Amino acid sequence: MQALKQRTRGLFSPHQTGQKPRPSQLSDNLTEQLVQVEIDRQFAALTDKVRAFLSRADIMCYALNRLPAFYATTNRGRQKQIEQAYDVLYPQLEVIVRQGIAAVLNDPLRTRNDSWQPQEQPKAEQVLLDLCTLLQGEFGWDDCIRVVKQRLLQASRGEFYLNSIHFMDWEEHPLHQK
Repeated sequence: MQALKQRTRGLFSPHQTGQKPRPSQLSDNLTEQLVQVEIDRQFAALTDKVRAFLSRADIMCYALNRLPAFYATTNRGRQKQIEQAYDVLYPQLEVIVRQGIAAVLNDPLRTRNDSWQPQEQPKAEQVLLDLCTLLQGEFGWDDCIRVVKQRLLQASRGEFYLNSIHFMDWEEHPLHQK
């Protein structure tokens, strides 16, 4: 326990940047910091080959989902939470991180590049390009909903906008002719 306290001494200091903290910095989950230190400690004991198959983020999620959170916003609260975290978490921390490593290594459904971020970025860009072509405009994802609503409203009124400032009568459109 003394070794853990020494390794985490600098981690629990308040934000010392002198800048106004962002809303996400107003409180710290001390459990995250303790888990990170324990993951680093256990990773040091693993071989490079085993480390290559592990994702720190997956292990961190595994551990944090099984441990209570200890949030603090003030120096005094931070110190109190640190003491409580050592008393409550230390006996469980090593075991849960070890279980997390085993769970990540033994997960048959997990692949090395598996993550929750969307991997279909090129497909999404192609969809946006197709929408721009269909709706005859240049816009990004930020404007997409507005442009689609505008074009649907125009279509509901029988107004079709075809790369000009003039509205077109559907009866005269080449696709409508037989």
